Amino acid sequence: MCPISSGRVAWATAPQSQVGGKNVNILTQAEASQYLGEAYNKYWSDSEASYYSTRFKIDTDCGRVNALARALGGLFCKDTGCILIVKCISIFPSSEDLYLAHALRSHFGEVRPISDAPAHVFSGREQDACASMIHVSILNFWDFLIVSENKRNCVCGSHDEFIDIFGVEISEFQEICAAVRRLDLPELFRERTPSGAG
Repeated sequence: MCPISSGRVAWATAPQSQVGGKNVNILTQAEASQYLGEAYNKYWSDSEASYYSTRFKIDTDCGRVNALARALGGLFCKDTGCILIVKCISIFPSSEDLYLAHALRSHFGEVRPISDAPAHVFSGREQDACASMIHVSILNFWDFLIVSENKRNCVCGSHDEFIDIFGVEISEFQEICAAVRRLDLPELFRERTPSGAG
Protein backbone atom coordinates (compact mmCIF):
# COMPACT_ATOMS: atom_id res chain seq x y z
CA MET A 1 0.00 0.00 0.00
CA CYS A 2 1.36 3.39 -1.00
CA PRO A 3 1.66 6.07 1.72
CA ILE A 4 -0.70 8.60 0.16
CA SER A 5 -1.07 12.11 1.55
CA SER A 6 -4.45 13.59 2.34
CA GLY A 7 -4.18 16.40 -0.20
CA ARG A 8 -1.97 18.69 -2.22
CA VAL A 9 -0.62 21.68 -0.32
CA ALA A 10 2.14 24.22 -0.76
CA TRP A 11 5.58 23.64 0.78
CA ALA A 12 6.12 25.03 4.25
CA THR A 13 9.01 24.90 6.70
CA ALA A 14 8.45 23.45 10.15
CA PRO A 15 8.78 25.89 13.06
CA GLN A 16 11.79 25.20 15.27
CA SER A 17 12.17 25.25 19.03
CA GLN A 18 15.43 24.88 20.91
CA VAL A 19 15.00 22.54 23.90
CA GLY A 20 17.79 21.00 25.91
CA GLY A 21 20.31 21.57 23.11
CA LYS A 22 18.15 19.81 20.54
CA ASN A 23 16.23 21.26 17.60
CA VAL A 24 12.90 19.50 17.84
CA ASN A 25 9.82 20.21 15.77
CA ILE A 26 6.52 18.61 16.70
CA LEU A 27 3.62 19.35 14.38
CA THR A 28 -0.11 18.79 14.12
CA GLN A 29 -1.38 16.60 11.28
CA ALA A 30 -2.34 19.71 9.27
CA GLU A 31 1.12 21.23 9.78
CA ALA A 32 2.72 17.90 8.77
CA SER A 33 0.73 17.87 5.52
CA GLN A 34 1.97 21.39 4.78
CA TYR A 35 5.53 20.41 5.66
CA LEU A 36 5.44 17.41 3.31
CA GLY A 37 3.97 19.56 0.53
CA GLU A 38 4.16 19.06 -3.22
CA ALA A 39 7.49 17.24 -3.12
CA TYR A 40 5.85 14.42 -1.18
CA ASN A 41 2.76 14.39 -3.41
CA LYS A 42 4.97 14.21 -6.51
CA TYR A 43 6.35 10.83 -5.44
CA TRP A 44 3.48 9.28 -3.53
CA SER A 45 0.17 10.35 -5.10
CA ASP A 46 -1.99 7.66 -6.68
CA SER A 47 -1.67 8.84 -10.25
CA GLU A 48 2.08 9.45 -10.26
CA ALA A 49 3.34 6.64 -8.01
CA SER A 50 6.43 4.82 -9.26
CA TYR A 51 8.43 3.24 -6.46
CA TYR A 52 10.23 0.16 -5.17
CA SER A 53 8.87 -1.60 -2.10
CA THR A 54 9.56 -4.45 0.27
CA ARG A 55 8.23 -5.71 3.61
CA PHE A 56 9.98 -7.01 6.72
CA LYS A 57 8.47 -8.68 9.78
CA ILE A 58 9.36 -6.88 13.01
CA ASP A 59 11.05 -9.32 15.36
CA THR A 60 9.72 -9.85 18.89
CA ASP A 61 13.27 -9.81 20.27
CA CYS A 62 13.79 -6.53 22.16
CA GLY A 63 17.40 -6.23 21.03
CA ARG A 64 16.45 -6.49 17.37
CA VAL A 65 13.63 -3.97 17.79
CA ASN A 66 16.12 -1.53 19.30
CA ALA A 67 18.64 -2.28 16.53
CA LEU A 68 15.95 -1.71 13.89
CA ALA A 69 15.00 1.65 15.43
CA ARG A 70 18.67 2.70 15.56
CA ALA A 71 19.27 1.59 11.97
CA LEU A 72 16.26 3.50 10.63
CA GLY A 73 16.98 6.58 12.76
CA GLY A 74 20.59 6.57 11.57
CA LEU A 75 19.68 6.17 7.90
CA PHE A 76 16.85 8.69 7.80
CA CYS A 77 18.67 11.34 9.87
CA LYS A 78 22.18 10.83 8.52
CA ASP A 79 22.23 13.94 6.35
CA THR A 80 19.31 16.33 6.43
CA GLY A 81 16.73 14.62 8.63
CA CYS A 82 13.22 13.25 8.33
CA ILE A 83 9.67 13.45 9.60
CA LEU A 84 8.02 10.70 11.66
CA ILE A 85 4.23 10.80 11.86
CA VAL A 86 2.40 8.61 14.34
CA LYS A 87 -0.67 7.63 12.32
CA CYS A 88 -2.66 5.64 14.87
CA ILE A 89 -2.33 5.01 18.62
CA SER A 90 -4.24 2.91 21.18
CA ILE A 91 -4.81 0.04 18.77
CA PHE A 92 -4.00 -2.34 21.63
CA PRO A 93 -4.39 -0.14 24.74
CA SER A 94 -3.32 -2.90 27.12
CA SER A 95 -0.02 -3.21 25.23
CA GLU A 96 0.84 0.46 25.09
CA ASP A 97 2.82 2.69 27.44
CA LEU A 98 1.66 6.25 26.81
CA TYR A 99 3.66 7.46 29.81
CA LEU A 100 6.88 6.41 28.05
CA ALA A 101 5.87 8.29 24.90
CA HIS A 102 4.86 11.41 26.85
CA ALA A 103 8.11 11.29 28.83
CA LEU A 104 10.16 11.19 25.62
CA ARG A 105 8.14 13.98 24.04
CA SER A 106 8.39 16.10 27.19
CA HIS A 107 12.19 15.88 26.79
CA PHE A 108 11.59 17.65 23.45
CA GLY A 109 9.53 20.30 25.27
CA GLU A 110 6.19 18.98 24.01
CA VAL A 111 3.15 19.04 26.31
CA ARG A 112 0.34 18.30 23.84
CA PRO A 113 -0.99 14.75 23.59
CA ILE A 114 0.37 12.72 20.70
CA SER A 115 -3.11 12.61 19.17
CA ASP A 116 -3.04 16.44 18.85
CA ALA A 117 0.54 16.71 17.54
CA PRO A 118 1.61 13.39 16.00
CA ALA A 119 4.40 14.55 13.66
CA HIS A 120 8.06 14.79 14.68
CA VAL A 121 10.61 16.57 12.48
CA PHE A 122 14.19 15.52 13.18
CA SER A 123 17.30 17.24 11.85
CA GLY A 124 20.38 15.40 10.64
CA ARG A 125 21.80 15.79 14.15
CA GLU A 126 18.83 14.07 15.81
CA GLN A 127 19.58 10.40 15.03
CA ASP A 128 19.21 9.27 18.65
CA ALA A 129 15.98 11.19 19.19
CA CYS A 130 14.53 9.80 15.96
CA ALA A 131 15.58 6.24 16.84
CA SER A 132 13.97 6.62 20.27
CA MET A 133 10.66 7.76 18.77
CA ILE A 134 10.72 4.88 16.27
CA HIS A 135 11.43 2.47 19.14
CA VAL A 136 8.53 3.85 21.22
CA SER A 137 6.22 3.58 18.19
CA ILE A 138 7.13 -0.06 17.59
CA LEU A 139 6.89 -0.99 21.28
CA ASN A 140 3.41 0.57 21.52
CA PHE A 141 2.10 -1.19 18.38
CA TRP A 142 1.44 2.13 16.65
CA ASP A 143 1.10 2.75 12.94
CA PHE A 144 3.71 5.28 11.85
CA LEU A 145 5.26 6.82 8.77
CA ILE A 146 8.86 8.01 8.34
CA VAL A 147 9.62 10.21 5.32
CA SER A 148 13.11 11.30 4.31
CA GLU A 149 13.81 15.02 3.92
CA ASN A 150 14.10 14.59 0.13
CA LYS A 151 10.69 12.80 0.16
CA ARG A 152 12.08 9.95 -1.98
CA ASN A 153 12.10 7.27 0.74
CA CYS A 154 9.67 6.26 3.42
CA VAL A 155 8.92 3.52 5.90
CA CYS A 156 5.44 2.58 7.06
CA GLY A 157 5.36 0.79 10.40
CA SER A 158 2.31 -1.29 11.22
CA HIS A 159 0.68 -2.44 14.45
CA ASP A 160 0.61 -5.85 12.73
CA GLU A 161 4.38 -5.98 13.38
CA PHE A 162 5.84 -5.36 9.96
CA ILE A 163 7.46 -2.44 8.16
CA ASP A 164 7.07 -1.53 4.52
CA ILE A 165 9.99 0.26 2.89
CA PHE A 166 9.35 2.43 -0.17
CA GLY A 167 11.87 4.18 -2.40
CA VAL A 168 11.81 6.13 -5.63
CA GLU A 169 15.50 5.62 -6.51
CA ILE A 170 16.93 2.10 -6.43
CA SER A 171 20.28 3.03 -4.84
CA GLU A 172 18.74 4.79 -1.83
CA PHE A 173 16.10 2.08 -1.49
CA GLN A 174 18.71 -0.69 -1.55
CA GLU A 175 20.81 1.09 1.11
CA ILE A 176 17.85 1.10 3.51
CA CYS A 177 16.97 -2.52 2.71
CA ALA A 178 20.58 -3.66 3.18
CA ALA A 179 20.71 -2.10 6.65
CA VAL A 180 17.50 -3.88 7.67
CA ARG A 181 18.62 -7.20 6.11
CA ARG A 182 21.76 -7.11 8.30
CA LEU A 183 19.41 -7.48 11.30
CA ASP A 184 18.18 -10.85 9.98
CA LEU A 185 14.53 -9.84 10.14
CA PRO A 186 12.18 -12.08 8.16
CA GLU A 187 11.63 -10.53 4.74
CA LEU A 188 8.07 -11.08 3.58
CA PHE A 189 8.83 -10.10 -0.02
CA ARG A 190 11.76 -8.63 -1.92
CA GLU A 191 11.92 -5.49 -4.04
CA ARG A 192 9.11 -5.06 -6.43
CA THR A 193 9.74 -3.19 -9.63
CA PRO A 194 8.43 0.36 -9.63
CA SER A 195 4.66 0.33 -9.67
CA GLY A 196 4.50 2.91 -12.44
CA ALA A 197 6.90 0.99 -14.70
CA GLY A 198 5.04 -0.96 -17.41
